[in-house]
Amino acid sequence: MRLPLEFRLAVGAIALLLTGACSQDDLNPATTKQQRLIGQWNLRAVEDLAEEDTEFSYTFARDGTVINTLGGAFLTALRDIEGLDEEIVAELEKLQGIDGGDLEWRGTWTVLGDSLDIRFDSVTISLFGRIPVLGKVSVPVYSQALDEAEIVELGFQCSQTESELTLRGRSLAAGITPDLGSVNQQHTAALGSVGKEGVRLAGDRLLGLVRDNALDEFVFIRD
Repeated sequence: MRLPLEFRLAVGAIALLLTGACSQDDLNPATTKQQRLIGQWNLRAVEDLAEEDTEFSYTFARDGTVINTLGGAFLTALRDIEGLDEEIVAELEKLQGIDGGDLEWRGTWTVLGDSLDIRFDSVTISLFGRIPVLGKVSVPVYSQALDEAEIVELGFQCSQTESELTLRGRSLAAGITPDLGSVNQQHTAALGSVGKEGVRLAGDRLLGLVRDNALDEFVFIRD
């Protein structure tokens, strides 16, 4: 029995909606394009330089949430910033030195065609060091949820192979816009002093990496 034309067109439209994401090259057609994006992707420029104390990654989850992690020893400078709560300072003093930290932007992601859109609605910063017997310990030093008007939105054009994800956009991450040459203050206006300083430190580190490697696109490799 031949199905009506209207039914066949509807099925075709649904199939296009289900597979519309980053453009793909030589990938397994048995999985959807959204599924192929799921996982952790690390900036290749960081990996190529073998800088073990620096992390820059995007982690896309199946439930539509995303985490952008910027980490490294550069965040240790936050231990001396004014504005840390006394309780946090006391926890940091228990550590045998501070080895580094992680700044995480969290939000949601959506894809349509070759476009990837990210909305960040919270930011957290932690510093880590060691305590005898316990080993590595992470101490949260800053956390902020953003109001609807404060949400940071990033847009990328993207393409993907089995092992690489290429993003093209004005900003590399929230607050980090290479064309400006400094932190994008529109992205950090709602943050407190500790949050702004954390983004500045991460921005200085990543913008230097972009300049030194003349990056005009951002290539990530699957973790």
